[in-house]
Amino acid sequence: MKVTLTGVFVLAATQLSFASIIPIGAIPSTGNGLGAVNTVLTEQGTGSATVESGCVGAGVGGVRITGPTACPGNGPNGGTSFTGADTSTGASQSAVFSASSLGLTTFANLRLIFNGNEPQGQNQAGVAIDNLAVTLWNPSNGSLLGAFYLASPPNNIADVFPGTGNAGFGFQFDGPQTGQANSILAAFPNLYIGAAMNVSQAQGGPETLQIAVVGGSGGGGGGGGGQVPEPATIALIGTGLAGVGLLKRRAS
Repeated sequence: MKVTLTGVFVLAATQLSFASIIPIGAIPSTGNGLGAVNTVLTEQGTGSATVESGCVGAGVGGVRITGPTACPGNGPNGGTSFTGADTSTGASQSAVFSASSLGLTTFANLRLIFNGNEPQGQNQAGVAIDNLAVTLWNPSNGSLLGAFYLASPPNNIADVFPGTGNAGFGFQFDGPQTGQANSILAAFPNLYIGAAMNVSQAQGGPETLQIAVVGGSGGGGGGGGGQVPEPATIALIGTGLAGVGLLKRRAS
């Protein structure tokens, strides 16, 4: 009996441990504004502030919560503290999405897409992400099921695409630890996905963070923001087409 209980506690600890979010570079897809893509978080500093911070999460039944109560702890990877101070609260600007509405069946298919919307003439690549987290929320009681953090903050953005609601710089869960999030998803298939982000070196805004699902429906009431094919999928398609061509040549 002691062994069984210990196993349960170990599983719980595993579910709450921290996977790593890693950068994957520019994602050149576009949307049509904040409400046309799955915008999970929008931040905009006030006045001449160059630092922005925001958090969004889910209460009971997926009711959106923002500000400090939606912020996770700082995690093991460093980064500045989340405060949630600058979160935009419009329904299309900061939202939580359920895994089921997104068609998410594995966190290997989840992509976070950052878009820095800087003033005309400003260097879009000058924004730095000082901390980033994906948060998972229990739809039954609004508790935080897990938080997954940027592997090596800060992350200086190399490429973004100007225009609010456009895609930009992408992030995904690292391969070896995707299973940690999937174990939570298996136990809570209707969980909600929130986010927390700190940005510096910003000159305007709003800076947005959207969710996309590759190989899934990408729904959730806001559209997928353009589905992004996996490199492996592209390679597989290419191999298949090459094989078809070879068979045709042999037949002739």
